[in-house]
Amino acid sequence: MKNLIIILLFLWTPTIFAKPHNAFPSVENLGDDTIMVVFRSGTTHFSDDGDIKTFRGYYDQFDDTLNTYTLFRSPAGIDFRDPSIRMLDGVLILTFDYVNYNIGRDDIVISRSYDKGITWTMLENVTQGMNDSYRWWTSTEMAETKNKVWILPLYRWESKLAVWSAGTIRSTDFGRSWEDYVPVVYGSGDSLSPSEPSVVQLNDGSLFFLAREDNLNNCMYYSYSFDEGKTWQPAQLWFEPGMAPWVYKDTDGHILVSYGAKDPWGVALTKSLNSFYPLKWGDVPRVVPYTDPATYTYPSLCRIKFLSNSRTNCYFLVNNIEWDHYAGDIGDTLIFLPKYSVTDVESPSSSLPNKFTVSAYPNPFNPINTLSIDALEKSDMKIEVVNILGERVARIFDGIINRGLNSYTWDASNYPSGIYFYRVKSGGNIETKRITLLK
Repeated sequence: MKNLIIILLFLWTPTIFAKPHNAFPSVENLGDDTIMVVFRSGTTHFSDDGDIKTFRGYYDQFDDTLNTYTLFRSPAGIDFRDPSIRMLDGVLILTFDYVNYNIGRDDIVISRSYDKGITWTMLENVTQGMNDSYRWWTSTEMAETKNKVWILPLYRWESKLAVWSAGTIRSTDFGRSWEDYVPVVYGSGDSLSPSEPSVVQLNDGSLFFLAREDNLNNCMYYSYSFDEGKTWQPAQLWFEPGMAPWVYKDTDGHILVSYGAKDPWGVALTKSLNSFYPLKWGDVPRVVPYTDPATYTYPSLCRIKFLSNSRTNCYFLVNNIEWDHYAGDIGDTLIFLPKYSVTDVESPSSSLPNKFTVSAYPNPFNPINTLSIDALEKSDMKIEVVNILGERVARIFDGIINRGLNSYTWDASNYPSGIYFYRVKSGGNIETKRITLLK
């Protein structure tokens, strides 16, 4: 008998809030049927007038006309950006960027609320003592491990190296002190530029990291940590293009990823087929298509209880449309209330283990590299090598591979030093393996 899984078919109905609800919204379920949205208010992207504002409402009645209020107002020479909220152990944690033009620092600050967002503590500077030469940025909510370790994803400008990096910091005392920054992926001055990382814990305790790659057609990097963020595996490239990815853990342990997509524009949402390392992914539909000439989208979502009927498996999604990024109009915040139907569909692939595993050695290499593929079954396969721009530079194999271990070599004698990726496709499965050529 074929396996069945439940597929949620989403239909999204937008409610558009007028300016100045217009930048980097983040949403959290406060319980008691209440949603809270925080956002940055300001008329230009690079300015000193950014305030952190919020509005609250009920799932089925979200009129904020009388409920919008300012949480923190930027003093002269200060810009507050990219707020995010997360409920951790009953405490609401607000995180945002603190840009001080007077002294040329970009830091990360947090504030806490013990009454679900009514009152807030004073700002705590998380990154001030780490290194004065760095510029720090964040864009997504904090994560918490099973052992109550707080993980804050962020990215920074490495002034000495003139590159961006994306990584995490962690706290074992509920944010009172923070350990040193752990970079997960570095960029380079003229090519890669990682940003906007997000982190979530899987059911087996491992951490999943996802970050945007600005210059590589807006593709994304992913990585895993097995020691609660102390160290991370080498980042792999996910060739799905997306801006501002957000990861969120569902009640069944599966991972949802929402991000701004393009070609066509809209918000994409995918859900993992499993809840443990390594994650496998289902389809990537555009759940909120958008055809106007928007430049960016910043989707954030949380699980809600849909009050109009007895169903409970739906989500509340908030995103930002930037109409004209460079002309100073950073657009509107849009709220999407989901309605859906549940259908049983045949999906035998959802319960299958990985069809193949990929390894490459040596790594780094010069100039010969061997790719090994351990296949569980005979299947069609295409193997390519692509550069950091996603361009194919070599075709290794295109045909049928046998069950068991299969090996292929790539002679890179005629290629320059740098980072390359094996891209292995078989049916609907795609694996990538990063390799480094050093001559």
